[in-house]
Amino acid sequence: MENILEIKNLHTYFFSDEAQVKAVENLNLKVKKGEVLALVGESACGKSVSAYSVMGLIDSPGKIVKGEIIFKGQDLLKLPKKKMQAIRGQDISLVFQEPGSSLNPLYTIGLQIDEMIRAHNKTASKEDRGKRILELLNKVGISNPQSRIKDYPYNFSGGQAQRIMIAMALSCEPKLLIADEPTTSLDVTIQAQIMNLFMRLRQELDFTLILITHNLALCSEVADRVAIMYAGRIVEEALIEEIFKNPLHPYTKALFASIPQAESKKARLKVIKGAVADPSAKPSGCHFHPRCPLAKNRCKVNYPEYREISPGHSLSCFEI
Repeated sequence: MENILEIKNLHTYFFSDEAQVKAVENLNLKVKKGEVLALVGESACGKSVSAYSVMGLIDSPGKIVKGEIIFKGQDLLKLPKKKMQAIRGQDISLVFQEPGSSLNPLYTIGLQIDEMIRAHNKTASKEDRGKRILELLNKVGISNPQSRIKDYPYNFSGGQAQRIMIAMALSCEPKLLIADEPTTSLDVTIQAQIMNLFMRLRQELDFTLILITHNLALCSEVADRVAIMYAGRIVEEALIEEIFKNPLHPYTKALFASIPQAESKKARLKVIKGAVADPSAKPSGCHFHPRCPLAKNRCKVNYPEYREISPGHSLSCFEI
């Protein structure tokens, strides 16, 4: 399968008078056309910053210091601002983490979806845009869309608001959709409904999906491949079946161990000791070594090479 997106040696930093925050550091990632790739890791590991880098949404004091983001054969980082604006929303779309804060409370949901369509299809008539909005709301499961099109975001529940965000993201039929923690603020039942919606729409509209999440259990149901991220870098990557059957990196194993088990209700939950590496003061060597049970002296000095250990399964660890 051909790659629709390839990120090469990406470094995205944030600058202040006190510190240089290396949110994403030496990120390398390939996304195959038509697949579902899950990008997994704890909060503050750089997942969302990676997505915003792809979308061209890194503003001051942030900056993409170096790297390449190749989408359909062209480096997005070298494109003029207007051309990147044309790609954003039309070819690549992003579903934000918090629909309540992403939707503008001052405008109806119909006007907000209409704005997206007009930005990328200036020749579409008002009538055609109206039909498209109703079609989108139907697709994402908003009941009676004709009467809801003039409602404001506060008239909708969290799950409905996320459906509207998905409708907006898909309004121009993008080839690549990035969903940034799309179920975080939703209860378990609504989470399942939203993920089923993503899978159904992916089959209907034939787009590639990058799912950003910290929920490994969720990945098992929807993803084709998983990339595990820690402190701004990918530390392990494999097919979903392989990583569940044979997780190798100590961080990946720790994530699996921390998943609650239904059969052990009285057992204490396992946690990963310590805290996520501070991006403004990352440990030397392997950034996971202060929390790693396998760490040796060399782990504290040098960062392990990212290498393929079996077909499709790569990781960076000295001890594996």
